[in-house]
Amino acid sequence: MARTLTEQENFAKVLAGLVSQRCTESRRPKTSRTGLQSLVPVQERPYVRRGLDALIEHGVLATAGEDIGLAPKGVAFMAFVAGVEQQSPTVEADVKGHGVLQPLLAAIAQDERLAPPKPVDEIRTLPARLEPFKPARKSGVINKWTMALGATAAVGVLILFR
Repeated sequence: MARTLTEQENFAKVLAGLVSQRCTESRRPKTSRTGLQSLVPVQERPYVRRGLDALIEHGVLATAGEDIGLAPKGVAFMAFVAGVEQQSPTVEADVKGHGVLQPLLAAIAQDERLAPPKPVDEIRTLPARLEPFKPARKSGVINKWTMALGATAAVGVLILFR
């Protein structure tokens, strides 16, 4: 039988996935922890904050000032999660011999801060309820100048060939 994620692993996956998603969208290795938490509905912020604290303590996430990002253990954890979700037949064997994953999964299983406060199905939808982070858009100045130059050139060609 294929391995499935425990409730604690699922909650850790959702939180680490939120951080990873924000980092990917901003094209930076870290993202603002405060900004991430501010997008979470108010009633969910306390357990999201506690969960992020637990993941930092276990080395899944790393901080630099008020910024947060995936640590090397976090990358290994997300690779493990991907293997479980893809139902890889070697997941159990990979975990048994892994010096980082085995203690990390044991720590996640024992940490009460990663016990889901709501049914797992509701927590899985947490990322869907967050507003997507949108990086600053580039100005359309180049496009405006290109249009103006093109219009001027067209008028010049019309005058020349009249």
